[in-house]
Parts: sequence; structure tokens; C-alpha cells
Amino acid sequence: MRHVIIYECLKQKKHSSVDMGVNTMSLDTLKTAKKVIGIKQVTKAVKKDLCKKVFIAQDADLRVVQPLKDLCEQHKIDKVDVATMSELGEACMIEVGAAAVAVLK
Repeated sequence: MRHVIIYECLKQKKHSSVDMGVNTMSLDTLKTAKKVIGIKQVTKAVKKDLCKKVFIAQDADLRVVQPLKDLCEQHKIDKVDVATMSELGEACMIEVGAAAVAVLK
């Protein structure tokens, strides 16, 4: 149910905040937040405990993002699902899609 709500919010683009319980972080904050972009860079940041939240595109290849999802669970880092790689890339103000983005502490 939560994924349907997230998808609808992103689809309508009325609200660009993704609700994950008490903690909410807007995709708009990715424009100004200190962040790393891309699976490899996000994985390194998670391993070094530099992240407070990780955004992962739902349309990214599962074999690529699953190890990152598992790593986030091990390190108890919040994960936020975003509908598409292109939306995530656009939120980061880059011209290509992004499979993952981490907001740094």
C-alpha cells in the first residue's frame, strides 16, 4: 500500500516528499543536500557510515541494487523507494538517470 501512495504522489508531482513514517525527506532536498550519486559511490558511503538516507530507484536492475538494499539494512540506514531512475536523476539535477543516491550526514 505504501508503494502505491508513493507512486501516486510522484506521478502527480503534487507532492515530492516521500513519506516513510516519521522520517520524511523530499526529493527536492536532493538538489541542495550533500550527496553521492550512483551505486558504487553510495555503497562506499554506506560502508563508511556516512549516510543518513538512501534513495533507490524501483526500475533499476534488481541484481545491481539488491546488494545495496541488504547493506542498508545491515547498517540500519533508511531506504526510500523512488519510482524511476530518471526521476531520481532529475531530482539530483543531473542529465542522466540514477539508480541510487545517498544523502550524507
